Amino acid sequence: MPKGKLETNESFQSAASREVKEETGWDCELGQYLGAIGYEAKGFPKVVLFWRMAPITQGEILNKEEIVKSEWVSVRDALRLMNYGSERDFLARVTSYPATDEFSLAVRPGNSWLDKLFHLKRARARLSRECEVFGVELRFLEGRAEGPDKTWAEAARRHLSAARRYEKAGEIEGGWVCLHAAQRQTVFGLDPKEVLHRAQILRLEAKKISSWRADAINSSLGKDEITREQLSFAMALRDEHFANRYHKVWLSGDQLRILIGICGPALLLFVLLITFRLQAFLDYDSENAWSWPVVLAVMVFGLMGASFSCAQSLIGETGIRSIPERVADHYVTLTRVFSGAMVGLASYSFYVSKAFTIKGLEDSIGAAFTIAFIFGYSGEKLVARVANKGTEMK
Repeated sequence: MPKGKLETNESFQSAASREVKEETGWDCELGQYLGAIGYEAKGFPKVVLFWRMAPITQGEILNKEEIVKSEWVSVRDALRLMNYGSERDFLARVTSYPATDEFSLAVRPGNSWLDKLFHLKRARARLSRECEVFGVELRFLEGRAEGPDKTWAEAARRHLSAARRYEKAGEIEGGWVCLHAAQRQTVFGLDPKEVLHRAQILRLEAKKISSWRADAINSSLGKDEITREQLSFAMALRDEHFANRYHKVWLSGDQLRILIGICGPALLLFVLLITFRLQAFLDYDSENAWSWPVVLAVMVFGLMGASFSCAQSLIGETGIRSIPERVADHYVTLTRVFSGAMVGLASYSFYVSKAFTIKGLEDSIGAAFTIAFIFGYSGEKLVARVANKGTEMK
């Protein structure tokens, strides 16, 4: 599938048409927006948006340096030729191609013990119930529909089958994406009054969406008679919005898991130090202030303070940050935490050198731990603020 990068001051739609022209030679009419996929390339997150297109005229391939060959292939052949699971998954969904053992969907099993403990069982049960309810609705609409063309029902069944496979694999997010795609197909089995009623509900739902998609939903529905195609497109925009919100929560959860992975071993290390090197803490004074058990314990408290600050920031985010930014945060969370811990250790060095003192708590191990925790917390806040300022300047 052709794709490329935005040029300066270029819209997504213009970029899509230009890239197709450069890489295939075809001038195309832009159609329905199909959705997006995300992946990592050379350590950087990337997002690709796709549109359905209709070919108009064919010319020469303009980008001959990068394109060896351009040809039309069937969906089946395309799935066999694609190297990346995310692209195969996407193409199978938007074309309603039935998944087989040969071309299985790219599924990320939810095998994390944290998923199983906190989230997976209940989320899978909810998705399973929704699939069962929708299956009944689909059979009713298909039985009621008049006319020989029921391709929409077949497409909905394929999406529903994919949703159930995702649910069994523990990939809840993928299951909801497929279930929503199946629900959009049933729009073509509704009568005109039902289409109008769903459109009215969708306009009310759009009021809860504080992004460009709310305007796009109202614009796509229009003011005149609403077609099933318009309603399906507006539903896709709504579903994409809530899918993105869920994905952001999932990414934040991943970052919290990183913090748990840091704090767990750090606490274990502290317990081991107290158990086997207790005397070093009982005899704490200026002479053994830099003994390795004390320094390690101070670093643990600095790390805990920085981790607490980072977790507080993740939980308190307002949700305005984009998915690529949150993916990139996976690579800076560790930096933020360990930078804050280093600030905690630096503050301890000032405390030991008597650059500042706490009245009544001179040469106190408790004061040392408290200072490391407080400065670790504050240091992480400072590092995060500096990083955000740098991003804004760019």
